Amino acid sequence: MARLTPEQLAVFVAESCDRQGVPVKVTDVRVLADVATLLRGERGVVKLEDDRKVTADGEALEGAEELGETGS
Repeated sequence: MARLTPEQLAVFVAESCDRQGVPVKVTDVRVLADVATLLRGERGVVKLEDDRKVTADGEALEGAEELGETGS
């Protein structure tokens, strides 16, 4: 595949997601936590765009200073 401009890539991703029936941007906390768990190989903490942190179960986490700090 040839190099795409950022605009071309955005169109490609949007069209691909539309064909697959999935959103371009995932906002479900539990889905994000599941993906983070798969990538990390363990249950942990997900940091959201608004800097909130949640556990892999989607529960709000208070007091964790860094991503991944769970005490385990």
